[in-house]
Amino acid sequence: MKKQYLLAKLALATLGLLATNSLVAADTAPSHSTGTDLVKTTKMFDGFKVDLAAPASVDAQQLLNAIPTDMKYSQDVFSKVSESVDRLRLKLYPEASISLDVSRLGEKTATKSTSGSVNLYTVVTRWNQVVGYNGQVYAYNYYRNTAVCFARVQSGSWYGQVQYNGSWTNVGYVYTGGIQHMYSTGYDNYKGCNWWGKSSYNKGDFIMYFFD
Repeated sequence: MKKQYLLAKLALATLGLLATNSLVAADTAPSHSTGTDLVKTTKMFDGFKVDLAAPASVDAQQLLNAIPTDMKYSQDVFSKVSESVDRLRLKLYPEASISLDVSRLGEKTATKSTSGSVNLYTVVTRWNQVVGYNGQVYAYNYYRNTAVCFARVQSGSWYGQVQYNGSWTNVGYVYTGGIQHMYSTGYDNYKGCNWWGKSSYNKGDFIMYFFD
């Protein structure tokens, strides 16, 4: 019940962000898409780190400076970081393709089952992602308890898939103006999110939560 309540809260929070044009390990390393022409910048904080990838025309350090330097890890830090960066992003670079990853530092907490409570470990955000036919936006092979995935389609059509225990389940299509929600939970294993672009031009915002 606690997990269902948490998923419901996440859905409401993310839908609110989407409505305002904001989205906010085992033997196999996690894999995630960021775009080949993006420059990656990392900033360490007390108990968490932030990775930001953006075109060279974007001042990544300026966006990272929107995060208070004295911020310390808590379960609220994920939303606070995303909101801080997103406010400045919308003001300065509303159309730029920008990636933001916020990750807790340290080891994964103890193995848990569906009935246990879960804590956020990583939040992967992709703003203004553009791909052609069969291009992808994804984050997968996170050895976690739960993955929750959201997409908002700005243009074209996308086909969503969610990973559970290394295998992929097809969720289906979402079209221009639509929002797709997917999740995978249960015992600890490989979790992930993936969307295929299914039009010649596809654009969207994506946010992916990974819990342990």
